Amino acid sequence: MSEDEEPKLSVPEEFYISVVQTCLHSLGRRGQTRHNPLEMAAHVQKIFRVPNSIHGKILKDQYSKAPETYLLRVTIIEARDVLQMDPNGLSDPYCILTLCRKPVGKSPNKWHHSQSVPEGNSPLVGSSIDLSTTPPRPDTLSLPISVTTSKSTPSSPFNSPRVSPISSPKGARLGENSPFHARRNTAHHRSFGRSRRRKSDSPAGRYQITQTELGLDAGRMRSNTEGDASKLVGNMEEESLNRTTVKTETLHPVWNETFDLEVCDANIDLLELRLTMWDWDEETSLWEAFKSLDSGHKVAGIRNIVRHVKGGINKSTDDYMGQVVIPLVDIPNATLVEKWYQIHRHHTPHHAGKVHLKLNFVRKQKPNEEVKEESKLSHYHKLAVAFYEYEGEKHLRETGTPWDGQISALSQLVLNDYAVQQGIHKLSQQLIHLSALLSFHHQKSVPYTPRPSLIARQFCFDEPDTEQSPSPGGQNKFAADNSPKKADYQPVRKGIVAGSSSVKELDPVLYDKGIREATYNVHAETIAITSLCLYEGQAKSVAEMYENNPDFLVFEMGLAEMSVCCYADLCLKRVLDVPPLFPASGLDGLEVLQTKCRLQNVHTLLSMKVWKNTETAPHRLVREILTSTIKQSTKAWLNQRLTRMPKIEGNLKPHELTEILDKLGEIMNELCGVCKPNKDYKNFFVRYHMDYYHIVAQQVDQQITSCLLDALSKLNQYQVTYQKFPENIAQSSTSSLKLYMMVKKLAFVLKQGVPDRDALQFYEFHLWFQEPLIFWLSTFKHETFERVRRALDMDKDVVLVHQVVKFSNSAVDVQACFAKVTEEWQKIGFEGPHPRCVAITKVTELICEGARLYANRVHWILEENGFYREDKETKFDIKDKLCITLNNIEHVRVYLDNLPKLLQWQKNVQDLAKEHNDVLAGKRTLETLQRLTRTASENVLMQSSTLEKKIANRMCNEVSKFMEHVVNPTEDEDHLDELMGYIDQQLETLYKQLLPQIYPRIVEDVWKEILGSIASFMQIGKPPVYYHNLRASLESLEVYFQRSGINLPSCQVKTKEYVNLDDQLKVNSKTTHELMLEYYKRVAADVAMSEEYLGHVGIKMIYGNEKKTKDSKDDSGKESRTVILKVCNCVDLPGMDRSGLSDPYVIVELLPETSLASHTVCQTRIKEQTLNPKFDEIFRFEDIPVSLIESGAVIGLTIMDHDFLVPDDYIGEVFYPLKLAQEIGNLQTVNNAAVVMLPIRRPYATYSAEFEVIRHRSQWDHDAKQFLVKRTRAIEKQKKRTDRPAAKTQTSVFASAGNALLSLCC
Repeated sequence: MSEDEEPKLSVPEEFYISVVQTCLHSLGRRGQTRHNPLEMAAHVQKIFRVPNSIHGKILKDQYSKAPETYLLRVTIIEARDVLQMDPNGLSDPYCILTLCRKPVGKSPNKWHHSQSVPEGNSPLVGSSIDLSTTPPRPDTLSLPISVTTSKSTPSSPFNSPRVSPISSPKGARLGENSPFHARRNTAHHRSFGRSRRRKSDSPAGRYQITQTELGLDAGRMRSNTEGDASKLVGNMEEESLNRTTVKTETLHPVWNETFDLEVCDANIDLLELRLTMWDWDEETSLWEAFKSLDSGHKVAGIRNIVRHVKGGINKSTDDYMGQVVIPLVDIPNATLVEKWYQIHRHHTPHHAGKVHLKLNFVRKQKPNEEVKEESKLSHYHKLAVAFYEYEGEKHLRETGTPWDGQISALSQLVLNDYAVQQGIHKLSQQLIHLSALLSFHHQKSVPYTPRPSLIARQFCFDEPDTEQSPSPGGQNKFAADNSPKKADYQPVRKGIVAGSSSVKELDPVLYDKGIREATYNVHAETIAITSLCLYEGQAKSVAEMYENNPDFLVFEMGLAEMSVCCYADLCLKRVLDVPPLFPASGLDGLEVLQTKCRLQNVHTLLSMKVWKNTETAPHRLVREILTSTIKQSTKAWLNQRLTRMPKIEGNLKPHELTEILDKLGEIMNELCGVCKPNKDYKNFFVRYHMDYYHIVAQQVDQQITSCLLDALSKLNQYQVTYQKFPENIAQSSTSSLKLYMMVKKLAFVLKQGVPDRDALQFYEFHLWFQEPLIFWLSTFKHETFERVRRALDMDKDVVLVHQVVKFSNSAVDVQACFAKVTEEWQKIGFEGPHPRCVAITKVTELICEGARLYANRVHWILEENGFYREDKETKFDIKDKLCITLNNIEHVRVYLDNLPKLLQWQKNVQDLAKEHNDVLAGKRTLETLQRLTRTASENVLMQSSTLEKKIANRMCNEVSKFMEHVVNPTEDEDHLDELMGYIDQQLETLYKQLLPQIYPRIVEDVWKEILGSIASFMQIGKPPVYYHNLRASLESLEVYFQRSGINLPSCQVKTKEYVNLDDQLKVNSKTTHELMLEYYKRVAADVAMSEEYLGHVGIKMIYGNEKKTKDSKDDSGKESRTVILKVCNCVDLPGMDRSGLSDPYVIVELLPETSLASHTVCQTRIKEQTLNPKFDEIFRFEDIPVSLIESGAVIGLTIMDHDFLVPDDYIGEVFYPLKLAQEIGNLQTVNNAAVVMLPIRRPYATYSAEFEVIRHRSQWDHDAKQFLVKRTRAIEKQKKRTDRPAAKTQTSVFASAGNALLSLCC
């Protein structure tokens, strides 16, 4: 610079002046450990290389311009463990912030958070009236807050001060439209504190705050009228109140609201910040307060109500909860204070909770001064870049070693002061520091040419040959207006030629530790923001942080994205010098890549929590560079292999086609080996949100697919040409099937890296082999039929394969052939529901025809050998060849039952139905497959059943001869053992020779024949002992057929025939007495309404009497009872005489007649000419065994019509079980028992097993004969009624019975 030329600033003068002001004038009280302001200003001069003349002028001009006022920024984050003020045990807290003068001549209260203010040194006149010591007075002046100018920001942690952009709306209005006013009209909760803040009844004055509440009295107001009183006291509108919102029903409120309070620098030593917490209450009555008591907090609620009664029940006041007093001198300058403060309450030794606050001083914007937030951040970025460049160059110049990224304490102090005074958030500072550090690295690195087109695509810069792409996430305000331009990041070192392709080792100008520490600082600040509050629940995610504030960190993130992109592009320039990235060779190649390209630093930068997502410009840039490198390595490897393969041109000869298919198979096989997922490579690239094997698979798919399709096209032409020559088709099918298996294997390997089916064309390989599939199945069918014929021709002697195996070689060969076909199909695993179902149908049909062919040829061989000829004179003998042949047929047939599982019918038809969106299509396909196997199995079983029936019939003829003697044995003869011996001998032979699945079918046929023989030979009407013996024989046979060796299942033993036979034997084995008990028990339990209504009879029955109710014992020592019966009356009896009336009486007897040694029959008196007789007669039955009562004995009531000259007419009968008799107390009689109305019935002829057995025994059993005669007379001799009543419904029947019961009670 010449002598005449005036010195100039290298930076904008406004920017430099703001930095000097920061150094000279700190906000608040200066700490003891800070540097001298002139020293800080000199440090700034040195960094910016400002001439002394200019610096001295600015210093002299700004030294006396200290700010008179600035702002105290208070953020009320949350509180915890506040007082319970409402009856429900909770509170509705809100806070009021004020700036007040300290008390004069008075020591601070114990709740004052002060450590440095001496007592009584305030020059102000007057003293403050503390809210907690002086209750509100009715005549206090209603005064808005006057010492501060408030800007309330109900913010989240993301609306922090001076992040880009700042959002500082005014606080919520406290008028009628506020949520507090709306909630006034409800009456859910009410707290009753003694210290209260009064409310005005008018909407406008309801939320005004008194002087007393603000800590100001009239004397202080008078003193404030002089000097700076105009700055401290004045009228303020309702909107400027420093009041938080109300958090309802909580003891741990979370606000996150920010307020700016104006502070006069001259009086900072005399001011203190007061935070007063109130509980917002509703106007409610005492009764409503009691109703709102919470069950979990009744004690606290009642205590609050009692306190409320003392102070007055319906006063419109909020409850005082406590306050926090913080002297401003305790808030250090250039520091963001964040801590928990104790809430104190007057006359309360315990704390009233804690509140979490953030406090710091910021500069106040001058009147008519509009400073954009981006401008402040831009100035701070310039300052940080200059400081980092100065500190880094100084370190390199003095030590010659790489720099660790740490700046001096003086530089850090200037940066911190500037950021705090400008209200720049800590996270914004860390992002700008990181950008400045990376910018220094760019400038001091070796010659470096960034990739302009690549970086331009990430930031949507206009390029001649590249289309602009929209930035992720929609519109980007920073990219449009405030983003750094591309020219700002061009190389700054001299001697660099743009477009140079030379790549050299990076200069060691910066330790990796420096970058990582800067990154970790950003990460830590991000975590601190997202998890700001203790009681707000789970921490917010970064995505939610940006969603709540779309303009958050726009400028800072733009700087970070550009600097990280340039750093990553510089590091990845060396990616071409590392070993090829395909195939995956191991950890050595990855270590070289990570070392040369410094990917550890790149990964650390990309892993910062502050990124919105993984689609930012740095993420996309790194992915694009690495993806391009992987693709180039894969392409080079494939081209090297494909060039060795013969050309696919013209009409190929058989050996040429085979060679091409074999070469392709070898390439596929080699690809299967190199494409298997390597965890080291996969995990390495996942760190950069890349899928290594997805990239490889895409490149393989692109090059291999076209080559494979050309080869298959030539194969299809060849097979159509030579389709009439089986040898050529077999040779080409073998090669194509081998190629298919290699392609399938490769597809499986690629799917492990790329599971999405739509991602690659290679996944549709099954469609390419649909035409070769037809020739594969044709070859399978031809080979299967030839093998079946050869197997039977070679097995003419029907010799066992082995002593353990029960079939011959032919069955083994045929089933092995079927298994080979199934195995080949499973290996093919053809994809595509439609072609797969067609192929499965063909395979199923092929195996079914093979099984049918085998069974038919075996049957033809048996007929030729005379196995079906029947000779009655020759004793039946089971031959080994016959059993082996039967086993062979079954062995082949069983394979058909396994086809649904082996070929996966159900899964394939479901896939088919899903593909066509037609359930009916899948159902029809499944029915076709089932019909094929069912028809084939039936045909094979038809051949097998001929042999089985022959064996069973011959055995059953011999069994029948023994069964006749078993059922009707003679004396001293046991034919059962002879029968079992014969069956055992025959079944043992079959057990040894037949297959397990055939043997049970023959045993089952023998068992059915035995049951039929017993039923046919059994006689009826025999004594019970005859049936006891016969049932014992049946049980012995049952045990025999279920024993080990025969193992006939229980379900096959206890067939319907067995159950019927066993029931018949059980009934015939009972005595006549037991049969009569069963008969009467069943009749008494029948509650169905009879077809004809015959009336009701009312009885009372107990056991015991007035004096003796305990059970007695008879002479034999058995327990017995005395039963007392009272016949009360009858209602609605049928008329049996000509007059339409009857002469009824009731016969009472204990049934069955054989129950007691002496049968007693009792009778009531005759009631003449009535249909509703009333008897009231009592009958006593003594010494009835309890066992007889429990077994079902009944009381029989027979209603008769008395006649002269002719026998009495039978009206009906009733049977009532003895066990239903009521038990009464010692002092009660039968008259105390409840009446039971029983419907009168007439018996009718129905089938009963007991009755039929008694009828058959009546020929030789006297008791049975008497029972039969008596019941037959009751059934047959039933006279018709003469009154001819109208048909009665069930309702009318119940009404008649109810009326009769009512008459009895009366």
